Amino acid sequence: MSSSQTFARLKWHFTCAPVSKNGRSSGACILASIIIVALLDMFAKFQQIPRIWAISKIDCAIWIVAFLATACVDVMDGLAIAIVFALLTTVFRLQWPNWHILANVTGTMEYRDVERYRQVNFVQGICIVRFDAPLLFTNVGHFRAMIEYVSKHWDNLECNSSTTEQSSEEEDEMEKNQRRQSCLRSRKFLIVDCSGFVYVDMMGVNCLKEVYEELLCSDIRVFFAAPKAPVRELFEAAGLYNSVKKSNFYPTLYDAMFFAQHRRSQATLAWIRSNESSYDTVVLSDDSTQDDSPVDRKLSWYNPVYSAL
Repeated sequence: MSSSQTFARLKWHFTCAPVSKNGRSSGACILASIIIVALLDMFAKFQQIPRIWAISKIDCAIWIVAFLATACVDVMDGLAIAIVFALLTTVFRLQWPNWHILANVTGTMEYRDVERYRQVNFVQGICIVRFDAPLLFTNVGHFRAMIEYVSKHWDNLECNSSTTEQSSEEEDEMEKNQRRQSCLRSRKFLIVDCSGFVYVDMMGVNCLKEVYEELLCSDIRVFFAAPKAPVRELFEAAGLYNSVKKSNFYPTLYDAMFFAQHRRSQATLAWIRSNESSYDTVVLSDDSTQDDSPVDRKLSWYNPVYSAL
């Protein structure tokens, strides 16, 4: 045994001897001291709990569970419990994600959550919804519940703009306007913002197909906007385009809104022409319509992205 090892052994013996009961060295005391010193930093983090709670309540809950499990059970078992708890929170967040109704922010081409922005523009008969999660088997029920809620409460949602002013001079004019507004309300378009769909499984694809067909039977046309390239490839592989034509998919929300307005105006124009005999003061011609309505111009770039897929 070398002199350095002998000196280290004697130094360790004289250091541990005073903390033992019978003068013998005790490694457990030294180990406990090391653990306590190592945990001082963790105890100091208790001061950060209010800040973590303000940033994310779920992260704060994970930290508290990890600390209690490690302190009360064991280090390895506590870490295992913390990992399982964190995975459960992820599953719950995927199963019940947030969804929002979007509208155009005044003066921009952006569409944002109506709950966060006050200066927004709504288009009558057109509603935009966004689902902030991948569409998986765990949350397809929540997605269908969102679609059902929007379709059933369409007239009560803020996505419909105010109706045009009606003349109170003559009762016949009011009836004509009411019939026209009834026609406008019958043409509804639901735009699904697919930008939140990072991934879609087979049950998600089947859910989109069923939602499209069910709403089509209810006279609600569904458009899908801003799907990512991997999601579009998955739609192609899953055969979604066999049931939902590619003309219902658009690269941006702006494109989807533009074509929804265009198709809605075409339906309205056809209804007015079929009933123009009931209007004494309104005469529409093809020339005046093309000059006054910018949406009637020839759409040579109709779905340039998805028509080539």
